[in-house]
Amino acid sequence: MAEWDGGEIMGRKPRIWYEGAMYHITNRGNSRRDIFPESSDRLVFLNKLGLLVKDHGLKIHAYCLMTNHYHLLIETDKVHISDTMHALNTYYSKQHHKKYDTSGHLFQGRFGSVLVEKDAYLLEVSRYVHLNPVSAGLVELPEDYTWSSMRVYMGLGVEKSLVYRENVLGFFSEDLEEAMEDYRRFVYARLDNPDLLEGTITYDDIMGSDSFASEVRERATVPGTWGNM
Repeated sequence: MAEWDGGEIMGRKPRIWYEGAMYHITNRGNSRRDIFPESSDRLVFLNKLGLLVKDHGLKIHAYCLMTNHYHLLIETDKVHISDTMHALNTYYSKQHHKKYDTSGHLFQGRFGSVLVEKDAYLLEVSRYVHLNPVSAGLVELPEDYTWSSMRVYMGLGVEKSLVYRENVLGFFSEDLEEAMEDYRRFVYARLDNPDLLEGTITYDDIMGSDSFASEVRERATVPGTWGNM
């Protein structure tokens, strides 16, 4: 059954959640300030995320940690996405404040989330996440950026990774080496225009076909009718 995360409060849109829902999650520093001043800060964030993968049954399909914001492509299990992100952001904020002797809101506010249909839209969002450092002018090729899951998709550091790459690579080939190379080509095809997302984002918080968006909205408001999407 789909759930709301507390209803609409002061203009906030309620989040839709159901078991197996997938989200593109974003958050940035308050007033666009840095949230990862040092490399060790990113490790703290990723270590906590790794614990939540186990405790909350998450699948992390892609991530990218920039300096003042982050991107996550997360598939949930039986824990509401709001509970997962509250645990992650609260923990990291406390560690950040302790290290840098700061206080107040580290993040600009409520995390951003877009519900993603598990189809070609998954591929598009993963490509967008991995091209973020290229778009920012930090690197020429996405796998050159250390704090992104693109390196895992290229076969680097897989044994230590929290990334679940099987779904994305499974779109290309059953042979792992072929799938990695095909995905690299898929990502590179957008190097000249890394900000463009194919597909349509409907209702501002759902990315998928019109039929997917309509069904999610309709079934989320009818108790007892939710099934696997």
